[in-house]
Amino acid sequence: MNKLTGSIRIGLAILLAGLAAQSAQAQRIAGEELISALQDGGYVLVMRHAPASLEAARNRGGGGGGFGNFGGGRRGGGQAARPEPTEEALEAQSVQMLIGMRHAIWTFDIPIGAIYASPAQRTREHADEVPFADISIMSELGLESAGSGWLANKLTETPMADSNTIIVTHSTNIQNDLDIANVSEGETLIVRPGGDPTIVGRLGLREWSVLAIELGD
Repeated sequence: MNKLTGSIRIGLAILLAGLAAQSAQAQRIAGEELISALQDGGYVLVMRHAPASLEAARNRGGGGGGFGNFGGGRRGGGQAARPEPTEEALEAQSVQMLIGMRHAIWTFDIPIGAIYASPAQRTREHADEVPFADISIMSELGLESAGSGWLANKLTETPMADSNTIIVTHSTNIQNDLDIANVSEGETLIVRPGGDPTIVGRLGLREWSVLAIELGD
């Protein structure tokens, strides 16, 4: 998608400036009230991917993925060197925390109608851990598209009836598109979309599991 220009870009700039101000000033909902709102649907959950690193990718077997040297390596006893990974992968602890998030979404029966993710390995892995809907890989959510306005524009669209939308992207995209700079790794911004999108809540990655323990049956 080409970068937005002209009056559309100006309109989105005004919109995201208001969103940033709301992030700092608006009264937010939390706990049981937040979960109840999500159960009704109509929100966009903007997630910065969970902690990731090249070391985590190395520990999994390198840039080629798959089963690595499964089968015994080269003849003569030498084992082929693993290729150096070119993309970060989620840390093992991140995967465990995302399992907690998945359990919370399932426990509270929060409806998810669509999931969008950046093409990066770490964001795709994050999205794979919350498999409640088909995942659409969007180049517009990649780092190279940060500042294009796609993310801000998406927050003007209403999700499918009685459902929520998940968007997994990068801190750079959130900062450049929404003018919000202080989003932690794995944190979720809960946004009420529309002509005047509003951040109604924020959840750190660990907080999903805490809510499941505190509010779950």
